Amino acid sequence: LVDTYANIILITNPQSGTLAYDTTNGRLLVGNGTNWTTYPIGAATPASILAFHATKNAVQNLSATGVAKVYWTVETFDYGTCFAIDDGSHGATMSRFTPNVAGLYQFNASLYYSSSTAMYCGILLYKNGTKLYTGSQATSAYNVSQIGVIAAANGSTDYFEIYSYISGSSNVIDIATNFASYFCGYKIANT
Repeated sequence: LVDTYANIILITNPQSGTLAYDTTNGRLLVGNGTNWTTYPIGAATPASILAFHATKNAVQNLSATGVAKVYWTVETFDYGTCFAIDDGSHGATMSRFTPNVAGLYQFNASLYYSSSTAMYCGILLYKNGTKLYTGSQATSAYNVSQIGVIAAANGSTDYFEIYSYISGSSNVIDIATNFASYFCGYKIANT
């Protein structure tokens, strides 16, 4: 969850381990089942927290048909230093989360497709280079596709990436840089 402090605190009794990024004050909030505990970005956080949030600072063009990896160029936070932000080279190991602790992880991602043309686009979560889950589909101009899933990681070699697919369009589609395009995740339990 990434939102203003005023909106975050409207969530009462947040589930233990729930993460939120407070855009008003630039800090991480962690739910404990009763209330929120705050951690300023850059301050010491509990070692058990593995969490990241990434966005885009440049539009990504997608070909008219097919599947493409989404590249994330802005890291809002990365507790555990397990997310590899894209440095502009679009390398194979860029824009992926490789958790260093075995466990169950909650992943959320959203893609805003900025095209005035109707299309059929969707969001995919890949694990180790293979499609694991398919999220919602955008079927009209200027639409959002989202995914929210829980997946297991072995803590050593497993990695997660976001891909997008397009079909039924003869136009190039852009993934926009606004607030509606993001990829985030956090550990919810040890395995």
